[in-house]
Amino acid sequence: MMWPVLLALTLQVVLPLALLVWLWRRHPRSRLEWVAGVAVVVAIIAVIALLMPWSVVPWYVRSVYMLATVGVAAAT
Repeated sequence: MMWPVLLALTLQVVLPLALLVWLWRRHPRSRLEWVAGVAVVVAIIAVIALLMPWSVVPWYVRSVYMLATVGVAAAT
């Protein structure tokens, strides 16, 4: 019973936050590298938002992640 909850929390909370920190902390050398990094983070968070059941974490967290991604991308 505990394994699915831990897996959901890891995929819905830890992974997106780690990706946002990675996006925020990295220093791309070119605009293409920056676009590629942002595209990877957006794609992974979008897949998680669309495919994961949102029974453990509230449904609005996926919108918060997308807004945070836009904010971090604008700040870098």
